[in-house]
Amino acid sequence: MARRAAGGRGGRGGRAVAVETLALPTGVLVAVEQSCSPSFLLEAEAFALYHKALDLQKHDRFEESAKAYHELLEARLLREVVSSGDEKEGLKHPGLILKYSTYKNLAQLAAQREDLETAMEFYLEVPSSPGVTRALVMLDSTDVNLWYKIGHVALRLIRVPLARHAFEEGLRCNPDHWPCLDNLITVLYTLSDYTTCLYFICKALEKDCRYSKGLVLKEKIFEEQPCLRKDSLRMFLKCDMSIHDVSVSAAETQAIVDEALGLRKKRQALTTREKEPDLKLVQPIPFFT
Repeated sequence: MARRAAGGRGGRGGRAVAVETLALPTGVLVAVEQSCSPSFLLEAEAFALYHKALDLQKHDRFEESAKAYHELLEARLLREVVSSGDEKEGLKHPGLILKYSTYKNLAQLAAQREDLETAMEFYLEVPSSPGVTRALVMLDSTDVNLWYKIGHVALRLIRVPLARHAFEEGLRCNPDHWPCLDNLITVLYTLSDYTTCLYFICKALEKDCRYSKGLVLKEKIFEEQPCLRKDSLRMFLKCDMSIHDVSVSAAETQAIVDEALGLRKKRQALTTREKEPDLKLVQPIPFFT
């Protein structure tokens, strides 16, 4: 009788087992499961807790769900895993997979209860090893939905440059991700980056020649900077010629412009410092001369 260890994973939740083989008269080997490896038991325990938290979240039991997620982060499998820092490796270790998903869900829970600052912390400050934190997207920078969620929360926090970065990265992951494209156009207009804004408007109109936001903001930009109409002429050559004839209702036009200008005003308000009152001396200056 020969004994050997045979470990295998048939996917993310596969089993690694020690097996016992029996030599039959015909030379055929029959594998008999002996026991589960310690690493498999850790994985099974962690995944079970994750699915429990996920089920609680799906049933809107947010506090219990958050508690279960935090409990999961203390599980040995997640505490001991260390990210290599090489994005090319991706999320291969089960502990990293669970840590990534857990922080994403904790951020979503925080956003649902309007705790946007905490949501952003979960997105941007994930412990990857003792004493070291990394942005969640550094564990998997190819997740377009994560980039979109970061951009969406950043917009609600009026962190417009961060929103721009997130939506741009989302489009690098998937150039056809419409929510990132739509929001990026608003953000670029808000930041007065009109040339780049026109570029992405062009990309959007190539996909949908009746895209109202693109049509409205394009004309709004040309009104503010007439020289860009001529300079960007070649940019729109690939678009359907109907973009020059499509009309958008006055009400929709106003709503689109108000959204972008409203975001711009909110950002300006955050950067405007309140005027401090003049200092008042206890004694007038002539008193000291």
